[in-house]
Amino acid sequence: MSKAIEYQTQHLAIAKEVGDRAGEGMAYGNLGNAHESQGDYAKAIEPQTQRLAIAKEVGDRAGEGMAYGNLGISYLSLGNISKAIEYHGQHLAIAKEVGLRAREGGAYGNLGTCHVHLNEYAKAVAYFKAQHALAMSLKLAHVQSDAALNMGVALTLHVRAARQGPCTATGADQAPGPRSDSSASACLNDRVREAAKWLQAAFDGGRAFAKLHLAHLTYNAGQEDAALAHLKEHLSGR
Repeated sequence: MSKAIEYQTQHLAIAKEVGDRAGEGMAYGNLGNAHESQGDYAKAIEPQTQRLAIAKEVGDRAGEGMAYGNLGISYLSLGNISKAIEYHGQHLAIAKEVGLRAREGGAYGNLGTCHVHLNEYAKAVAYFKAQHALAMSLKLAHVQSDAALNMGVALTLHVRAARQGPCTATGADQAPGPRSDSSASACLNDRVREAAKWLQAAFDGGRAFAKLHLAHLTYNAGQEDAALAHLKEHLSGR
């Protein structure tokens, strides 16, 4: 047992002993976080569920939202994407309600990641854009870079999918009907340019692996020379 789990278990026992329901809820949440940090997401679910129930009981809306978010992370890691989306959606709604804007941004990012796992790239990009815009307003440069990287990666995956089937605008994941070759090519080129813009922004923000993603993007777009150049830059550490 890690020290964190040991201490939080002691915290939980004392909170129960003295009848401190809020403290009990906090201990459950911290226990769940400790299990998450060890990668044991299945074990994290029970204490986070207890944290959620107590937060509802004592009227702790912020704690309720945090529990929803942590449950969403655990369910995503366990592959239950629909459950993860449900909980992250609840987290987002509460964060907006109580004005916790940084947590709102985190919920947007987690929802974007869920939709990437479902190959719903347009939905993912919309959530990452919302996260990026909020991070800009809060002047959270590291979150801006993360959101830019995630957008670039989602769009790169969208480009790869489009090379294997019909291209759609970034606002929709399903094509409404047949497209001409020129229209499909223009759509693909627009998406490549947008992905490159966000990946470059991520690189400028300190995310070095953005160059590797740029290599993947340009390769999937059929731009082998550009892909090789980006790969060389990545390997050289520039």
